[in-house]
Order: sequence, then structure tokens, then C-alpha cells
Amino acid sequence: MKIALINPNYEGSLESKRTYLPLGLAYIAAVIRKSKKHKLKVIDAAALDLNDREVERQLKDFGAEIVCVGAVTDLLKAAINVCRIAKKLKAISVIGGVHPTILPSETLSFDDVDIVVIGEGEYTVLELADCIEKKKDLKKVKGIVFKQKEKKNGKIKFITTKNREPIKNLDELPFPARELFPWKLYSSYSSIVRKTPCMHIMTSRGCPFHCTFCASQSLWKKCRDRSPKSIADEIEHLIRNYGIREIYLFDDTFNLNLKRSEEICDEIIRRKIKVSLRVQARVYPITKRLLQKMKKAGVWCIYYGVESGNDKVLRDIKKAIKIEWVKKAFKMTEEAGIRTFGFFMIGLPTDTKKTIKDTLDLA
Repeated sequence: MKIALINPNYEGSLESKRTYLPLGLAYIAAVIRKSKKHKLKVIDAAALDLNDREVERQLKDFGAEIVCVGAVTDLLKAAINVCRIAKKLKAISVIGGVHPTILPSETLSFDDVDIVVIGEGEYTVLELADCIEKKKDLKKVKGIVFKQKEKKNGKIKFITTKNREPIKNLDELPFPARELFPWKLYSSYSSIVRKTPCMHIMTSRGCPFHCTFCASQSLWKKCRDRSPKSIADEIEHLIRNYGIREIYLFDDTFNLNLKRSEEICDEIIRRKIKVSLRVQARVYPITKRLLQKMKKAGVWCIYYGVESGNDKVLRDIKKAIKIEWVKKAFKMTEEAGIRTFGFFMIGLPTDTKKTIKDTLDLA
């Protein structure tokens, strides 16, 4: 099969755009390529600023038979446009990502969407392509929702297949196929960068907490970690093959397991890897010992999820932290010589003028 993976473009001025590698698609691309079963084309319409006409031309020239597009909520319209192009070219349209995972039936209700992938897509997309090529029953593919026309009345019904178990051993996945993407065009996942070029990696998937605003539980289901060896190998791979000087460890929470976090730092220090690092973390648990190791390993900035400056609002959103922990973590981090960055949210469900002022005061 000829499979095209599309990162859709989005509306807005070029000045407001910040492109970064679509890591999910890059992992799917790596798994498909490793299988050696199908032909593959990657189109990052966002990074290349391609309009629908240019995307259509490339898909037509490639002769795409399956078109897969990823979507978060604010990219849904653009993703549906890609599905429309796919249907115009008589290709099967597949959409996955956070939004389709949480709202599969709603997403599938669009006329131009044929199949929705729920959760992790690496093996699902590969098995789906195998199934379509061999003209087997799509019900055998775990983790999808698809349309089926009833023979009696011609009505379309949605078929949800069995859940796909989360990938247990993340180390078995090949590194994302970054070389298939226009990687030199990516600035960073965030605007705070000390050294360029910069890329982001994931060292784990999932989070055990249940913050009401977060999609992690719905997308990743279970918490799983990559080994420190695999992480250090990928960092060295990025430095060696892409000249990367800074890496954003884009996990939900780097410090969920203090022992594992220290082991990652120890492995980087042991190998004498010289790279600038940024991580996302919770304000608890955090220790001076871990912070010192993070500093030695090259971490210069930690993004902490604070969200609100009011303890009641924090309880309401099930953040499982306290303001006193926030202040302590920021102080400890700054004393360790690491820059702090706080994520704050305004307009949470139980916010009032007072609680919003509390958040601004804390910031």
C-alpha cells in the first residue's frame, strides 16, 4: 500500500506560527518503514506552509491509497480538509491524535472521515494498512472506529473494534523518523530556547494523576517508561546525526519516579554528553539531590505546572499540589542554578475574580 502521513497546515499568519516535529507521525513513519511492507510519504504541510492545492498535488503524484492525518482540537478543521482531499483522490482517510481519541464518534461523523485511530497509532496504522491490502475484515484491527454500510437498508453505522493495549516496552519502538520531515525548519516546541538547533523527545508516556483539564489519561492510558540507555542513545543520535544542541524532554512529568529521573541524569553524565536540556515537572516530588544531578546533566530550565494560585481551585481541578509546595520547588530549583518557568491557567471552572488575582499574585 501507498501510505501518506500528513501534518496539516493551519490558519493564521506566518508570524504566529511555531512549527515543531509532529512526534506521533514520526513514530508511525518509523514503524511503517521498519516493516518494509508499504511505500511511505510524509508531508508536513504546517512546516512547509502548504495550501490544500499543494497537498492534493503531492498526494496525487504519490498515488496515495491511505492518507493518515493527526489532529488536536485546534487542527481538526485542517485535518478534515486533508480527509476531503483524500476522498477526492479515492484514497482511504484515517485520522488520529488527541481529539479523535477522546471524541471518536463525533470525529467519524464527518462525511470525509473513513476511519478513526484511538490512542497510540504506531502498530494500529501498520496493521490497518496490512488489513486493507489483504482485504480482510477491519474488525480484526484493534483500536479503531470505522464506517460500515448495512446491507439491508444501506444505512451507515459506526463499528468500534476491541481496545488496543498500550505498548508495554517503549524501547522496542524505533527512533522517530525525523529525517523524513523538513527538520531544519523546526524552531522548537516552545519559544524558550537557549541553544539551536533544538528538538524534543519523549522518554515516557502517560501520567498517574487525574488533572481535569489534561488529555494524558485518555490518550496514553497507562504510564510507561523508556530505559535510561534508550534515552541517552537517542540524545546521542540527535547530536550525531542532526547537530542538535538542545533537547526538550517532552514528558508529561519528568520527575514522577525520582530514582528513574536520577538514573537518566546519571547515564547522561556517565557518557559525558554535552547538551542543553529542558524538562517538564511537577512541584512535588522534587529533591535537592535530583536538582543537582539535573543541573550537572545539562538541564537549564524546568517547566512546572502550577495552574492556579488558589488551593481550593487546585483541589477542584484535582491537581494534587499545594501552593506551599509550589513556592518550595521554585526556590529549590533556583538555588540549584536552574531556571524556572511556570504554567498558569486563567478561567478554570471555579475561578473567581479573587482566585484569578491569587494566581496573578503567585506568578
